[in-house]
Amino acid sequence: MYEDFYQRLYSILVEDKSLTLSKQQLDGNKENIFEYLIDSIKGDNSEDILTGFEKVLHHPDIQVIKSKYLSRFDEFQKKMKFYQSSSDDSYKFNIRMPGLLLGTNSSKIEGSTLNWEVTYYDFYFFDYTMKAESRMVNAWAFIVAGLILLAAIGGFVSLIRKKR
Repeated sequence: MYEDFYQRLYSILVEDKSLTLSKQQLDGNKENIFEYLIDSIKGDNSEDILTGFEKVLHHPDIQVIKSKYLSRFDEFQKKMKFYQSSSDDSYKFNIRMPGLLLGTNSSKIEGSTLNWEVTYYDFYFFDYTMKAESRMVNAWAFIVAGLILLAAIGGFVSLIRKKR
């Protein structure tokens, strides 16, 4: 979460040339900021986190970012809310596939039933895709092909009998 926030802050610094806080200043204090946030900041919103950056860096640009760019951290806020609501949860998905199973990324297969057990870590930072592929035998196609074959053989046999 910290790295996500840090990268958002850094992108603002790169974008707004009027800000004087340098990447070196930010990177040089990265661990100190993280420790300060863990030990001292009780809030979990972007403004509180930026206040933590301000306390460690003592740089006026953080105040400018708070007043001018706070909305740029809205997506981070959504992730934080999701993280808090799902952090202790795991999710189980089951699906029964018809026919012959050809491929899957399921961790557990029981007959034709596929099971996925995922935690929020599996899909928090990147999309998680559950894949399954199966194929059913088309019985009607075999029946039709058999009837056509029988008709062809019958026609061939009757043709041979007529020639005799």
